[in-house]
Order: sequence, then C-alpha cells, then structure tokens
Amino acid sequence: MKEIALSAIIVNYNTRSEVINCIQSILRNNRSKDFELIIIDNGSTDGSAEAIGSEFSDISLIKNSRNVGFSKAVNQGIQSAQGKYILFLNSDIVVERPIFQEIISYMGNNADIGIMGGKLVYPNRLLQLSAWAYPNLFTEFIQRVFYFRVLGKMRWYRNYKMRALKSKEVDWVTGAFMVVRKEVFEKIGLFDETFFMYYEDTDLCLRARENGWKVLYNPGVYIVHYDAMTRKINPGPIYIEARMSQLYYYKKHCGSLQTKLLRFIVILVTRIKIITSQLRMLFSESRELQEQVRTQRDLLQKMFSFDIPSAHTSDR
Repeated sequence: MKEIALSAIIVNYNTRSEVINCIQSILRNNRSKDFELIIIDNGSTDGSAEAIGSEFSDISLIKNSRNVGFSKAVNQGIQSAQGKYILFLNSDIVVERPIFQEIISYMGNNADIGIMGGKLVYPNRLLQLSAWAYPNLFTEFIQRVFYFRVLGKMRWYRNYKMRALKSKEVDWVTGAFMVVRKEVFEKIGLFDETFFMYYEDTDLCLRARENGWKVLYNPGVYIVHYDAMTRKINPGPIYIEARMSQLYYYKKHCGSLQTKLLRFIVILVTRIKIITSQLRMLFSESRELQEQVRTQRDLLQKMFSFDIPSAHTSDR
C-alpha cells in the first residue's frame, strides 16, 4: 500500500458542474503519486454524487443522505484520510498549475507550521480576502465596513495588495483553501461540529495557535475561487446559519459582553433591513424582496429564541 503525503478533501452540496470542473482541474494538475482525493457529498439533490461516481473511478466518494453541515462532513473526510497533510478545498475552486508537490515540500520543510493557507483570486484575478485577524466586534467592523465597502472595491488597492503580500503568520486562513498537518488534528481534535458552516476554520486556527502551531498565509500557492456557489443556491438558510455560527464563535472565544452586543447589533440591523425591504415592496412586489423579508424575519425569530450552545474545545 502506497504512503500518502497529501489528502485533498472537498465537501459538495448541489454544485454539480462546479465540483466536476474542480475535480478535473485537480487531476489535470496533480504530479504527485502520494496524493489522494476525497469527496463528501452532503445529500445533494442535483445528481452530483452520481456524476462524480460515474466520471471519476480513482477518487474516494462519501455520500451522506442529508446535509449534515460542513464541519461534520469534513470531519468524515479527515477520519478516512491517510495523508500526512490534509488540504481542504471548496467545490467551486479551479487549480491552474501543479501546486500539490509545492505544498508537500513547504510543509515538510517547515515543521512548526500547523496550518497554511494560500492566495485566492476571483476569475478576473482580483484578490480575495483569505486571511485576517481573529474576529471580534472591532476587527469585523473594519473588515466588513472599511475593507469590503471602501478599499475592497478599489481595483488599484486590490492589485497593490496582490503584489505586496508576502508569506507571513496570521490569525486565521480560510477553509476554502487550507492545508493542515494531520498531527494538529491528533493533538487538538477535529473541526467543532457545533459550527454548521462558517467560522469553523477560524476556530480551528485559533485552537492550533493556542497549542503552539503557526498559521501561515503563503501567496506563493494560489487557486481561482468562484466564491460562494452554495450561498447562491440557497442564500436565505445559509445566511441564517452564518449568523448562528458567528454567535457561537463569539460565545466560545470573545466573552459574554461581546456576544450580547453582537446579538443586539444583529437584531437591530435585521429590524432595519425588514423595514427597508417593506418600504421598497410598496413600489415593487419582487420575489427577491419577499425572500429577503422572509429570511430577515426567520433570522430575527432565531435571534430571540436561539440558545447559543455551550462552548467546548473540540470534537474528538
């Protein structure tokens, strides 16, 4: 039985064409023989699992009967992975050049790095935010308001950042393109399955750093990321799950005061969004506006009734 150096894991949910394109790009650019690819299909209803199974015979396919969430699904992949290093990829990425041997070599030459992320670019080559400081009310305000709404929309700034960024230690890297030394999971546990999706990658990075591992952003390896295909397929429920995961992360790592303030802010902003959407509906009865109001009302109900789960260290 051959020894596996790198196990790539992809969780798929109803992104049939994108995941097929993703797998093809991986296989086209793989030059490493000590490599395995594991796909976890999370109860897709678009024929994804059948298409993957019929087109690719040399990959491992785990089929769930329902959507169990990203964290639980990816943990299934980790438990079956044989690699010394585990690479997590979103289903809507495209690999354009042979990066896998580079990843194996870099991790092998830097034993103190527990987690490494690479550079993500949109198809138009603009840089995506894929590493940042730990979330708290201040850093998330800076990220969401200043970066995304101001600097992030300026092409010159993104181009400048793409040229200027160098390898450096960071607080977290995105799970859309993340390499984790398997030893990290053996020491700190798997992804926390209380996170249905979102914030589980940040939580893992924080726990790794607390246990002495470095988290590195390495722009020397990059992929193209089409970004948030699942959100486009099912935006309402995904938006709500993201807010629930955010609240849980704050309770687990940011303390009671920030958690209460976050809940207050989310409720306030949600009420404003409902009022704004209802005013717009006076002039337009679009289905999109109706869906937005329904989503915001569902989120508001969750905010008042949701009991944030007790924080725990890991899922072992």
